[in-house]
Amino acid sequence: MWRITLPPAAFKPHSSRRGSFSAVRVWKIVWQSGGPWGRFFVAWFLGGTAFALFVGIGARVWLDYLSVEWRRFALVAGAVIATYLPTIWAIESASTLRKLVEAGLEHAGLAQMKIDYLSRFGKHGGCPVARFWAVLYILLYALWLLIGLWVLPILGVRDLLMVSLIDGAFVFGLMIIVTMRARAYYRLAELRGFPITRLAMDLKNQGVRS
Repeated sequence: MWRITLPPAAFKPHSSRRGSFSAVRVWKIVWQSGGPWGRFFVAWFLGGTAFALFVGIGARVWLDYLSVEWRRFALVAGAVIATYLPTIWAIESASTLRKLVEAGLEHAGLAQMKIDYLSRFGKHGGCPVARFWAVLYILLYALWLLIGLWVLPILGVRDLLMVSLIDGAFVFGLMIIVTMRARAYYRLAELRGFPITRLAMDLKNQGVRS
């Protein structure tokens, strides 16, 4: 059974000036120590973002800028943001958390609790629940690309407002679902004696970035 204890000076908060540099270091650590799953999700996060930008900018350049077609392409491709939450959740593993602590990018107490939980209830040091939802959302995004770019026009749905409503429901609906699933996951962890969320909140209330 875990007790919430906060070791003094275990973690130094990062300044906003170093935030972007820290993010690069985190992705690098995940790529190097996260194994095949870690590299897959890093590649998806960066590649999916690049793909959405390419489609949006390409549509603006190649399609008639007076029509709504390029806006529809950009809107549908931008739904990639729906995959970000489960992807970031899925990159956590025991090995990456250890490296993040060594680099000073994760609170030692919180990271150790996550490591212990993943080692006991995870699969190969990772979270199979998070990986499942991340892969599912990538597939759903691919399906929405097919529907939004090709199926809807075939069905005669070309109104940008209608596409925007469908796209918004898709993106925010998926975000709400994965948020609720993550909360259920961490509630189960607390019932098992690992109050990860409570410790994270305590650190946040103390002004510690974890």
